[in-house]
Amino acid sequence: MTQAASAFSQHLHGKFIGMLHWPQLDELWLKVKAEPQGWYASQPGQVEPAAPLDAEALRHFIDEIDALLRREHKQDFCGIVYADNREQPGFIKIYDPHNMGSFCSCSSTPVEPLWVLSRIKPVSSSNGKPTPWWRSLATLSMVATVVAAALLGAWLYTPPGTKTSSGSEPASVVALDAVQRVLLAGKPTIIEFGANNCVSCREMKPVLLALAQDPRIAVADVDILKERGYISKYQIRLMPTQVFYNAQGEETGRHMGKISADDILAQLGMLEPGTVQNPATPKATL
Repeated sequence: MTQAASAFSQHLHGKFIGMLHWPQLDELWLKVKAEPQGWYASQPGQVEPAAPLDAEALRHFIDEIDALLRREHKQDFCGIVYADNREQPGFIKIYDPHNMGSFCSCSSTPVEPLWVLSRIKPVSSSNGKPTPWWRSLATLSMVATVVAAALLGAWLYTPPGTKTSSGSEPASVVALDAVQRVLLAGKPTIIEFGANNCVSCREMKPVLLALAQDPRIAVADVDILKERGYISKYQIRLMPTQVFYNAQGEETGRHMGKISADDILAQLGMLEPGTVQNPATPKATL
């Protein structure tokens, strides 16, 4: 283990204070957002981030994590988030609300946090063991999607195990918008156009996150209030609007409002034909 990895590991396994109630967590997030410089977002056992989040990406990360925790853990007890210092936090551990182990007296099994926010650059201290399957499924590429949202105004949901290219991209690729970049994957694709202040859009996020685990398809979520040019470019009339594409990048249909995962897969040709409660609107009829 390198010196840097040892320092990170010591902090990771040091003393922490639990945010036992939601108001305490609210206060912690406010302190982090008030001093946003130098925060790294990481997941133990995953690829370490090369650089800290900028202020906007940090805000997105906190908002999405907070919404996820409140949705999945409705009790007002049993802390999920732990900080090294409540007044001047520098290292924060966030646990999976469905796998809290001994931290919530659910079991005697100690567990690692699902996410870490730290002002110390994360360094892997891997012991050579493979990442547990439950961790790969549970993380849902949260850190990657937060960075994508800040840079592109769009969430790109990346299935676990997806390889990404390294180094600089050709100018022709960089010039593409978020939708066009997703279509480069050459898979049946669903793009949802919406916004965080849209209730139905927020309710669709778990559906999109679940679908992103299917390696046969590509899934993305564009915030049209951040990137208003998409409204006219893709003729968006209502939030949320889902646009479906085939593997050749051709639009095959649309749907406005909420839609189930099965209906989305059916529209992408991934399910046997059957009754679809919310059929997509063919492009020709728009």
